[in-house]
Amino acid sequence: MLKLKAVQSDQTLFYYYYLQVESNKIGLFY
Repeated sequence: MLKLKAVQSDQTLFYYYYLQVESNKIGLFY
């Protein structure tokens, strides 16, 4: 149960980081 929670929060952090990178790319293009 604890391991599953840790994995879920890791995925959330990764997704958040991915969105930041994508928005940075968009910022560079415009």
